[in-house]
Amino acid sequence: MKLAFCVIGIGVGWLASDALAVALSIPEFGMRSVHEVRTVVSDHAEVRMEVPFVDIQEVWTPDRSGPDQTRKWKIAIETAPQTDMPYLTFFNAAGQNVFSVGSRSLEFDNRLSAKLNQEKGVFEVTLEVATGKGRELPPFIVTLDRRPLPWTRILREWRDGLGYPRCHAPEDAWKPVYCSWYAVHAAVSQDWAERAAAVAADLGFGTFILDDG
Repeated sequence: MKLAFCVIGIGVGWLASDALAVALSIPEFGMRSVHEVRTVVSDHAEVRMEVPFVDIQEVWTPDRSGPDQTRKWKIAIETAPQTDMPYLTFFNAAGQNVFSVGSRSLEFDNRLSAKLNQEKGVFEVTLEVATGKGRELPPFIVTLDRRPLPWTRILREWRDGLGYPRCHAPEDAWKPVYCSWYAVHAAVSQDWAERAAAVAADLGFGTFILDDG
C-alpha cells in the first residue's frame, strides 16, 4: 500500500480549470494506494486519473442494484451526505477487481465519473468534491485499488475502513445474497439446490434464496 499527499489550488463551484485539478497516478497492478488530498482555501477539489480498460467487463456504483455489463462511454454518480457514496469499481467476467476508487468525503457533495477515451485506451476518471460556497474543504482520503480480489471484498474493506458504525443486523446481512431464480428459474431440484448452496457458501454468500417464481 502506498500513501501520497496532494495539494491543489483554489476552485469555486463544481467545475474547475485544468490548473486546479490534481492528477493521481494509479498504483501498479496488484497494489493499493491511499492519497490525502488538500485544497488551498477552497470549497472544491477535483481529482483525475486514467485507468486502462483492459479486462474490464462490468462496473458497479452504489446507485445500481447490481453490476452493469452494458458498455457505456460515460459513467457518473452524484452523492451527498444523505444518499449513496463516492465509490466506483471496474471488474472482469470472473468478478475480480480491476480498478476501484473510493473517497472518504461522504459528508460533502461528490460527483464521480468515468469517460471512455478510445484513442488512449483508458477510462478518464474524475472525482469532484464540493462543500458549497463559504465552507472550506478539509483534507480527505482517496483510495485507489488494483488488487485482483473479488470486487465485493474490495468494497467491504473500503467500507470498513470508513470507520462508521454498522447498523444492528445479523452478520450474514452484510454478505452477498444468492437467488436461484437468475440461474435456473423454475427448474429447481433438491440436488441442484444443495450443490448450489454449497458453492455459494464457498464463494462468501451469506444468504441463499430458493425462488421458483
